[in-house]
Amino acid sequence: MTEVKNCDNCIYQSGRPEFDLKKCKRCSRTEKALFEPIPTAAYLMESFMMKGTYPTLKLYEKHLKQVKDTMKSKLLSSEERRHEFKEVNLVAKFVPKKISDIDYVGLNTYLDDLGLLARILEIDHKRVKKEPMILKQLKAYQLEPTQYVKPSFNKLGKSLNQVPELRNEGWSVEELAFTCSTIDAKYSSYKKQYETLKEEMIKCEKLKADKKLVNKYGSVSLINNAPLYDIASIYNDMGSDLLIEYGKPNHEQLQYFMTRGMLTKNDIEQFKTVKDIALEFVVMDLDSERRTIETFQRRQMQAAQNRMRA
Repeated sequence: MTEVKNCDNCIYQSGRPEFDLKKCKRCSRTEKALFEPIPTAAYLMESFMMKGTYPTLKLYEKHLKQVKDTMKSKLLSSEERRHEFKEVNLVAKFVPKKISDIDYVGLNTYLDDLGLLARILEIDHKRVKKEPMILKQLKAYQLEPTQYVKPSFNKLGKSLNQVPELRNEGWSVEELAFTCSTIDAKYSSYKKQYETLKEEMIKCEKLKADKKLVNKYGSVSLINNAPLYDIASIYNDMGSDLLIEYGKPNHEQLQYFMTRGMLTKNDIEQFKTVKDIALEFVVMDLDSERRTIETFQRRQMQAAQNRMRA
């Protein structure tokens, strides 16, 4: 039997629950443990700032917007609405976008007549929270809240996040397209790092308990998203009137039932009144544009096939 060595002075004996358990490498008493602290959300954000990752993300974000704004101003007078830059795999285009008033009560009533209301609708919480009696009535139907992490910055943090202007007014459209492509790739990389960081921060037990943690550069807060509701239970218990009055169709669910052939674009458009048509400036890589067009065409074909089978 192996002799167990004593390690009375072992410093790795903390039993605090917020620490990860590891084997003690200093002594042979395997029931002892080496504990390493799990970084809090505040520490993670502070480290992200200290390394310059978040300030660099904000720099690329602002410069990308500036380049796109300059491209838009230079291309706005062109008769062409679509401009390809094949050498950098980029397309810049003006896309007409209808600005409409939507008769939600009429649309919701139509969906109810089709038997789709409870499967498509979401409660418009912005409206509901202005109606205390309705909000109280729906309180029991709120689903488990979802949350997100929001950083705030003090004077030191704001100074680190300051971004210099990108002077690009004299650049050619080709130079702007090249710069846009270059910056976008870097911005996407830093944005992924930030998304990963937020996923780690939201796991922090201390943040869940305290809701706000302070660090050297400001603070990190845990914020509740707008509540979601159990629509099926509301419909079963209370009928459709309240849903018709305070609901909005979920866009993805509308697209799903349109693809299934149970709704058409005209079914939805009849409840819209066009107020204006704006030209939205879009910059994207050519591969993404191709995939978007292919997805749209595939959905159109699938919807037509499903309508024929109905």
